[in-house]
Order: sequence, then structure tokens, then C-alpha cells
Amino acid sequence: MINILTAILNENINYKLKEYEKINIKYDDIQYEEGLIEILENDSNIDILILNSIFYKNIISKNLMKLINKETTIILIKLKEEVYEYKDNVIQIENRNEDEIINEIINIISNKFEVEINKVSSINYLKEENEKIKNELEMLKKIIEQKKEKKLFEKIKGFKKSKEIKEGNIDKKSIKKGNIILFTGVPKTGKTVISSVVAENLSKYNKVLLIDVNFKEKDLITLFNKKKFNEKEDENILIKINDNLDLLSDLDIVIKDFRTDISSKLDILLNQLLYKYDYLIIDFNLENENFIFEYILNKADKIFILIEGDLLNLKESKKAFEKITNVINKKTIQIIINKNNSRFIEKEVIENILNVKISMLIDYSNKFIKFINTNGKTCFRNRNIENLVNKIIN
Repeated sequence: MINILTAILNENINYKLKEYEKINIKYDDIQYEEGLIEILENDSNIDILILNSIFYKNIISKNLMKLINKETTIILIKLKEEVYEYKDNVIQIENRNEDEIINEIINIISNKFEVEINKVSSINYLKEENEKIKNELEMLKKIIEQKKEKKLFEKIKGFKKSKEIKEGNIDKKSIKKGNIILFTGVPKTGKTVISSVVAENLSKYNKVLLIDVNFKEKDLITLFNKKKFNEKEDENILIKINDNLDLLSDLDIVIKDFRTDISSKLDILLNQLLYKYDYLIIDFNLENENFIFEYILNKADKIFILIEGDLLNLKESKKAFEKITNVINKKTIQIIINKNNSRFIEKEVIENILNVKISMLIDYSNKFIKFINTNGKTCFRNRNIENLVNKIIN
């Protein structure tokens, strides 16, 4: 390829020159004298300089011809009828129309290098340009994503990062293995309250992070009476509930730029979280199915689906259960009848409807209402919660 620098203040000529094969416009229409000087001082691998008379005059006046490689040819486009001090390697072109200027430049280059320089077909040229633009946009996109990803980890403070854990290059053997526990179900089955009570009980002896994946409602903020994360004001996106329990209610803010390559980036995030916490308790509303639905189902160590034993709820829960079992093996799922009372359909009938074994029943209790109304401050542990905690731990 023939390397060319242009400083002609003419965008059309530059564009048209790019349509010819064997020509590489290495520096495209330099606009300032300082930029031209800097390039000449640092790059000797330029075969042709195409300049207008303004730049040429300044180079002569500053005695900068010595910066130009002796083998380099200067093609000078005269803008005015003036007399200049020409050197042996300077070829003059009178300023006429653009097509004539282009033809003269191509002829000069062909004669100097004894090569045939043909015009690339406009279709091929456009394809090359489009591909080049596409590649540049992809590269720019990756750079932006990397910067945003870096900002993400700056928002989630408090990580004790091991030297082995690096973004995109995770040594899984070095990662402390926590557990991801998913509570899910159709709306109004009590999964937010149950996941919160379980998280508080687990936090007595473990480091626990409660994660809200209900991007619309975000009931966990309301339950614990906490304010929504503000990107401009708040430094840490994690909300402290007690010494061992944190809340991540704004996961949508954290992953809003992760829609491409979502799995690998969430893997990085979750592995960082699992290094700090023993349990990640995820509250996920099946009605708000979003783009990380399948990822969370496959990533969870244990999945608890909460249902209620009335006919209408069972109809919706059956649809949800079938939706989940299309993604993962139903043997990994445990079904819990929540708010159990004497008016519910019998357990055996529910098992026949869903074609699955019920793992446990959680009886209705006023303690849950008190827990909600005191913003999670009145934590409790009854027989049902003890059984559920044991299912998670064991």
C-alpha cells in the first residue's frame, strides 16, 4: 500500500481518493499546521504528501523540509498564482476542478511507483466503508460498556476482592462458594415477606444479601422503609438492613447496560457478590418476567415457588410452574403453600393439579403482618420459618 498524508482542506478530494485501491490515506486532511508538524516529526513512513499551497508555504518558511523523508514526494495543489521556492521532490498541480485534480494525483502516484491504480467499484467501496464503520462502532460500544462496567463495580462498595478474581478472567476455584436462593411465584403469594423473614433469620449467623428483581414494584424498599438509590447523590447502591444483612433493591440500575453478553457480565457480578456473602436471597415476581428470567432460574442453587391454595391462584400458579419447568428440571424446584388456612384446597388435590409434590406449608400468622407494619424490625422465627431455613442451609 502507498501511504499518503493529505492537508488540502478539501473533504471531497479526500473522500474520492479513498475510492482507489493500493492507496492508504494514513492521515486524513490535516487541518492545523501544528498537527502536520507533529506527524512529520514522528512518522517517517509517508510516501506521498498532498498539500495545498498554504501548508507548503509555512513549511518552507519554518525550514521544516528536513523533517520530510527524502524519498517522500510532495504533490502541491496551488490555490493562488504565487511563486514558491520548489524542491526536487515537489510536483505542482494547478487548482482546477476536483476530478482533474484527482486524475493528476493518481497519474503522479502511478508513475512514481510504477503500479496500476484502479478505482474500486462504488459498491465494493461502500461495503468496505460500512464494514469499517460497523467495526469501529462495535469497538466503541465495547469501550463504553467496559467503562460502565467499571462504574458498576465502583457503585457496589465493600468487596474484599481476591487477587485471583479479575473481570472476565475468573478463577472459580478461588471463589468462596455462597448460595443463591430464589423465591418466586405469581403476585400476592407473599414471596417478598417470606424471602425477607428468611433473609433476616439467616443473617443471624451468615452474611446475606437480599436482592429485589421486581423491577416495577420494588416492594422490598417499602417493606424496610428505605429510599430508592440515587445515582447522583448515593455512593453505595447496597442498603444496610442490619450488621449481616444488606439489600440490593435497584439491580435494574446495575445491569441496565448489560443487555449484550448478559450471562458473562452477570457471572462476574454474582461471583463478586458470592465472595462477600454466604447467601444471595432473590425475590422475583414471575409476572414481571424480564430479560434475566432464564439466567436466574439456571443460576439459583435452590428455587422455592410460593403458591396459595385457592382455585384462582392455583390456575395462575400452574401456568407459572409450567413456564419455569420449560427452562429447568422441576426436580430442583420446591413448592410451598403459603398463608395456609382451613379454607384452602387440600394439599393432595393441589399436588394432583400441579403434578408435583408439595415441599411444605407455611401457616397464616399475624406475626407476618406485624413484621410488615414495623418495617421488618419485628423479626421472628416460628416452626414454619425454622423448617424453611433448614431446607436452605441443608
